[in-house]
Amino acid sequence: MAQRGELDMVLHVGDFAYNMDESNGETGDEFFRQIEPISGYIPYMAAVGNHEYYNNFTHYVNRFTMPNSDHNLFYSYDVGPVHFIVFSTEFYFYTGWGYHQIENQFKWLTNDLKKANANRHNVPWIITMGHRPMYCSDFDGDDCTKYESIIRTGLPLTHGYALEKLFFEYGVDVELWAHEHSYERLWPVYNRTVYNGTRHPYVDPPAPVHIITGSAATHLES
Repeated sequence: MAQRGELDMVLHVGDFAYNMDESNGETGDEFFRQIEPISGYIPYMAAVGNHEYYNNFTHYVNRFTMPNSDHNLFYSYDVGPVHFIVFSTEFYFYTGWGYHQIENQFKWLTNDLKKANANRHNVPWIITMGHRPMYCSDFDGDDCTKYESIIRTGLPLTHGYALEKLFFEYGVDVELWAHEHSYERLWPVYNRTVYNGTRHPYVDPPAPVHIITGSAATHLES
């Protein structure tokens, strides 16, 4: 499809090669060789996932060059009428390298959303992209199955750096997720409550629409 010109861009919402660091990086090298017919011809936009955790996401940081970023872990860009915001959900779970990564990203997200809202007349849509979802209907015990998931309501006990309230207050339209090996699309939702639009569920709803795009994931063990 990429070679036939049927795709404009690929959004890869985390987890690459299973895993890029394995065999001293040879697994990652082979993965990137295999996607060259795509990534060499159209934008291949990436978000970091849990399978990139090794050595504080070193392989991910050094193998990608995303726009408006010197580390590729969070960044934003405009395509036509859409402002895309890409961020790391993994900072909330791999805290061994410190909590400053969460704080720095949250401050950046807040500032970027303020700028995006001020520019709505030129770029009206805001779409976020992060690996681990806020909501899911799976029964695997992941964060999204919890009543107060960390990604949705923030860090345990303090509820610091909560993303759902932030994205709701700044009017994010669509939130793209992965991680769960399934596909789901939610009604517009905030705080576990459906907020459909007045004429149609997806026409000018007052809350974001969540889409989980993890259905193609396969993990082969040798």
